[in-house]
Amino acid sequence: MDRTDSILNSSIPTFLVEIRKKNGAVFKSESIRHIFHGINRYLTEINSEFDLFKSGDFEDCRKIVDGYLKKLQSEEDPTIKQAKEVTEEQERELWQRGILGSSDPQSLQDALMFQCGKFFALRGGPELRGFRSFNLKFETDGAMTKITYTENRSKTNQGGLKNRSNRKTVPHIENAAELNSFTSLYDKYMMHLPKNADLSKSFWFTPNKNFNPEDNRRPWYSATPRGENYLGHGWY
Repeated sequence: MDRTDSILNSSIPTFLVEIRKKNGAVFKSESIRHIFHGINRYLTEINSEFDLFKSGDFEDCRKIVDGYLKKLQSEEDPTIKQAKEVTEEQERELWQRGILGSSDPQSLQDALMFQCGKFFALRGGPELRGFRSFNLKFETDGAMTKITYTENRSKTNQGGLKNRSNRKTVPHIENAAELNSFTSLYDKYMMHLPKNADLSKSFWFTPNKNFNPEDNRRPWYSATPRGENYLGHGWY
């Protein structure tokens, strides 16, 4: 190991442990993992031998970062929903303006994406792309419906460098009969998908451009999944 390797071996874990948000809060394990990957990508572009994952010279670095990620993961509650970034007033305006709604393919899909973020803490990118109908479990008890979202990951993952966090499970309870409930939007979306839509490959499909609100026989969506770039930005 040369001097550069030695410096990286100690400075990278120190940086990741000490880095903080602007408000002084500790970054989540997932953010630290992304930062580590970003550092590795930058280093390997400079020199392919500076591979933090493969090089034996960085074993100590990997062990320290792996342990820190597992510590962070053990302190995080996988059932905590993502903090709302949209106020109730802003959300009400989105519905009133028709940006979120159920009267056309785009607003219906955007409403579902928005509620997936609000109720199940799904963000744009991999979480939306990986979302499938089988991730949801609907249980009805009288007028109330409990919807439980469970992500697609192994229960044995400990949250280290080689594994992402434990499977996130988030419950949401609602009156399905209420206006714009998740259940009613979900049912309407599924009803308007084409018969050849492959739900095993995607949940989000491209709205038909020649949509006709008076023609309920024609699907609102094509069988073509939404592109990754669109889903990467979420409903907004």
